[in-house]
Formats: sequence, C-alpha cells, structure tokens
Amino acid sequence: GQLFIFFTIKRFGALVFATINTVRTMFSVLLSYAVFGHDINSGEALGILLVFASLAFQVYSKWRRQAKSGAVDSGSQKKMA
Repeated sequence: GQLFIFFTIKRFGALVFATINTVRTMFSVLLSYAVFGHDINSGEALGILLVFASLAFQVYSKWRRQAKSGAVDSGSQKKMA
C-alpha cells in the first residue's frame, strides 16, 4: 500500500494521488449503499454529484491544457524544421 502511494506521488504528483484516493473512497461509499441497501437522501446525492462533477471538471481541464500545449509544441516544431 505505502509503495503505491509513494510511487504514485513521485510519478504523477500529489493531485493525481488525491484524485485516485477520492474516487476510491466514493466508490467504496456507493458500494456500501448498494450492498447494504441503504437509501441515499437528497443531501448525500448532492454531495456525491458534486464530488464526481468536480473530478470530471478537473480531468477535462487537465486534458484541455495538455491539448493546447500539444498544439503549441507541434506548431513550434514545424517552424523549426
């Protein structure tokens, strides 16, 4: 367990590890609701929705930054060639 944590932080950064940990925890909570048959009230549903929406936005933002930087890099390489 500890080696995975250290490897992930060293290789991908603390933000990626925090995202992985948050997703793992949320799936654990959702699985618990499903296995034990508890009802999800509106506040809990809103919290779950906010967590996944913020994670989706984070992934989208990172993808978009990488797409823009990749487009700039490929353009500069063409000028150099």
